[in-house]
Amino acid sequence: MNGKSIILKVLAVVTFLAFGEMLVQAQPLGRYTQYNFNKLLINPAYAGTIEDVTSFTSFYRKQWAGIEGAPTNIALSGNGALGKRKRVGLGVYLAGDIAGFTNQYDLMVSYAYKIPMENGSIVSAGIQGGMFYYYADLINGTTPDGVPDNALGLERAWGPNFGAGIYYYKNNKYSVGFSAPYLMNYDSPIGNDTASLRPTDARRTQYILTGSYVMDVGQELKLKPSVLVRYLPVFSNPLQVDITGSLYIRDIFMVGTSWRLDSGVKPEAGAFLCSYRSPKGLRFGYAYEYSFISKVSGYSSSHEVMVGFDIGNTSKGYLEPRFF
Repeated sequence: MNGKSIILKVLAVVTFLAFGEMLVQAQPLGRYTQYNFNKLLINPAYAGTIEDVTSFTSFYRKQWAGIEGAPTNIALSGNGALGKRKRVGLGVYLAGDIAGFTNQYDLMVSYAYKIPMENGSIVSAGIQGGMFYYYADLINGTTPDGVPDNALGLERAWGPNFGAGIYYYKNNKYSVGFSAPYLMNYDSPIGNDTASLRPTDARRTQYILTGSYVMDVGQELKLKPSVLVRYLPVFSNPLQVDITGSLYIRDIFMVGTSWRLDSGVKPEAGAFLCSYRSPKGLRFGYAYEYSFISKVSGYSSSHEVMVGFDIGNTSKGYLEPRFF
């Protein structure tokens, strides 16, 4: 079986998963302002797309600092390419979403296959699969009037999940991706013995489209505009858009700004981003986000930290600059 037939079959699977009538619900994803630094969390086809590099990345995000029980997101991931021609990409990540008494963790393994195009670009198609674990400590939960509810207890649930995606890119120039990272959703296990799967309800499926382009604006400056479009059909405002502008200085430092638009037009949050990348592979990033949502505007600060390390798979003593 040649590479083109493989890619066509994977693309057919992705299309079925995205538009088939038997789609399953998608669970919400933790949102990261610095998603550009590790797209593996939103697209399994990203695995192994950085040539001759094995990449490890960690995220910590504290949303709406000052609100008790506000969401906290953590993620640890690694990915790289395998084989003599580096056509196969493998990745793995562990992500946790913690909010109030509830905790959810996802462990996902990604597989991607890459096909070089004549113009030097590459098409990568990927799938991922794994497990989620849901944990809610409701023993100390209270009713709206502040009185403890003895009916509340310790809730646990677990189950499988999977997703798929496509990623088209040319190293350090441009990239376009489309994915449905989580295709199975479960009803809340609170009050039930187990989480119940609803395999015929496609209304909560979400789709993610990303795009970015790098252009030279000076001898040692590069500008990268990028966009993330998230479509959640079940929401009253189903379209969410992140627009980011990043300025790279000497391929080492980055400063930028990001804006999240609700319904595609209404500002929901604005952010300042900065990062540093050593030629030896060590990476740091920080994002400060301000929310314009009226209900949380008094506690609007969100903080996000990224730490990563890239290991070169060649004899070079340094790593080429990377922008995706």
